[in-house]
Amino acid sequence: MNVPADTPAEQFIQFYGLDAWQDWQRLVAHFDLGEGFAFLVLLLPGAVGADICRRNLVEHLAHKGRRLEELPCRWREDVRRLPERLFETQSKPDLGGLWIGTVIQDSDPEIESWKQAWRMGLAALNEQRNPLKERFACPLVLVGAPWLQEVLREAAPDLWSIRTGVVSVKPALVAPATREIGQIDVVEAPSAAGEAAADPDYTFEQAERLRSRPGLEFERAQLLLRAGNGFYEHARWDSAERCFREASELFSNAASKDLLFQQYWAGALNNLANVLSDLGQWEEALAKAQEAVRIREQLAQAQPDAFLPDLAMSLNNLANRLSAVGRREEALAKAQEAVRIRERLAQGRPDVYLPALATSLNNLANRLSAVGRREEALAKAQEAVRIREQLAQGRPDVYLPALATSLNNLANMLSDLGRREEALTKAQEAVRINEQLAQGRPDLFLSALAGSLNNLANMLSDLGRREEALAKAQEAARIYHQLVQARPDAFLPFLATSLNNLANSLSALGRREEALAKAQEVARIYEQLAQARPDAFLPELATSLNNLANKLRASGRQEEALSKAHEAVRIRGQLAKARPDAFLPALATSCGARGKIFQEIGKHSEAAASFSEGIRLLTPLFQKTPAAFVQLIDNLCVDYIQASQKSHIEPDMAILAPVAEVFQKLQSSSGKE
Repeated sequence: MNVPADTPAEQFIQFYGLDAWQDWQRLVAHFDLGEGFAFLVLLLPGAVGADICRRNLVEHLAHKGRRLEELPCRWREDVRRLPERLFETQSKPDLGGLWIGTVIQDSDPEIESWKQAWRMGLAALNEQRNPLKERFACPLVLVGAPWLQEVLREAAPDLWSIRTGVVSVKPALVAPATREIGQIDVVEAPSAAGEAAADPDYTFEQAERLRSRPGLEFERAQLLLRAGNGFYEHARWDSAERCFREASELFSNAASKDLLFQQYWAGALNNLANVLSDLGQWEEALAKAQEAVRIREQLAQAQPDAFLPDLAMSLNNLANRLSAVGRREEALAKAQEAVRIRERLAQGRPDVYLPALATSLNNLANRLSAVGRREEALAKAQEAVRIREQLAQGRPDVYLPALATSLNNLANMLSDLGRREEALTKAQEAVRINEQLAQGRPDLFLSALAGSLNNLANMLSDLGRREEALAKAQEAARIYHQLVQARPDAFLPFLATSLNNLANSLSALGRREEALAKAQEVARIYEQLAQARPDAFLPELATSLNNLANKLRASGRQEEALSKAHEAVRIRGQLAKARPDAFLPALATSCGARGKIFQEIGKHSEAAASFSEGIRLLTPLFQKTPAAFVQLIDNLCVDYIQASQKSHIEPDMAILAPVAEVFQKLQSSSGKE
């Protein structure tokens, strides 16, 4: 972009540098879009820069026969009366824009009074968001020091949600690549929403207005990112995918220009990978996550201080994508790399990077558990909890939700190692935190509370406290029923999971018919979901059919149970053909469940054949990662031998010998006889 040789441009560049001028010009471009409201935020370190921008905008509008209406805020009372002053302004045909605010620096002796005045004024203006959009068919620029952004987000969340652009200008002595770039990744593991539009449809409409405007592709891509994040938060996966895909293409076309474009490109790819995974398109999700890591590796090599944090984020997400397709060892390697980066970053800036390190440790614990390294997984989960406990002591409002997540994770790791009383304690603590959070913000934390209750139900059941387990499972299901009424697309899958948990609790108490009814409801939900989105929900449908087969079997309805078990095997067989590493263990599990039913109806030869098929399918994975599959394959082998004996045939040693060889190696390595 060529720099115009006018005085404002030269002065601005002298203070803040060429990149900052280009950012300001992108904001100015919104005044060329024609009729329509836009909310723009300009953050500067000093009043001199604000005055330069104001004069430049006045000249820009004057060339178009328009004027800039200025509402300076020289006194705190001006700020408190902001809504009143705005609506006193006449929206005449020549009005080209509104300029509101004044830069008050942090060093001002009355800065706290200024912040309080802005909180009051913006909170009042927040109530007038829609009337404001309707009254003014031109852009509104809110101008202030960098601290104003946090005040705006907290005091006026509805107004913040409709912002069209934010430019944060810093002095020229700061390298351009280290200037603030907004958080643009939707999820990590489990996630932060970052820059999400509360009204994604409105933001998408704004992006569409730029479609035919050459030279504004960057701005359009930013709007698509925000719209996509908003759609993602509302579980509108298809809309989110469309936004992220187009944004990544726009950033890709411009990525050769500078590091900023490449950074946004990687962020768009990261978000696209996440939503593709939710849609069940795991292979493409993996490809996008790998591309995001490749870009961020290049950026981090060029400027590690600026881009290593984002590389760690993308590595975390890549680990999840690899795990989803069954590439467990590769997933572990990426998770370990993310932890190494964040450990290094946290040593230098613990206040900034400890939260992210805890996230990576949680992720690493899951990856270690997936390959059967459960003691190491426990150690990482404990470390994540320690960090988040420390953080929550200082900022409970910010870090208690993440602490609850880590406690749930730790409870599962303890349970896997048979430390059930300790697991129960951690699960109870997670529920207490989420209950406290849900009381204050049920819209945000009821879902997390329901998830924690489900986890607690499992821990109670493991300890034989079945009545208490049932009560918690019922409470979780009630919450999800309530959430589904408001947002079925987002919470129906969670309800199905909760009902499955409830079915297990009822079954454990011998209430078989009620358990069966819940299992049937789960299967119906997943059948409905799989019809609309087979890639995402066929795996869950197969699991629900497997569980339904077990409930039918327990109710003495073996023939119906066998039919459901056959269907589960068929679906999982189809999935395993496309992604063997991911679905062969589940297919082997279904073969085992089907074999149990054959045994109960006296078809021992068919049972032996089903068990042997499960062994054959699982053996290559067992040879590769024995600790992860030792329990499953051991059960299959025992059942196979028993079924063979009852059908009066010799077990096939060609099937059992490779498994026995691995067991011998495991015994040798553990020092057992």
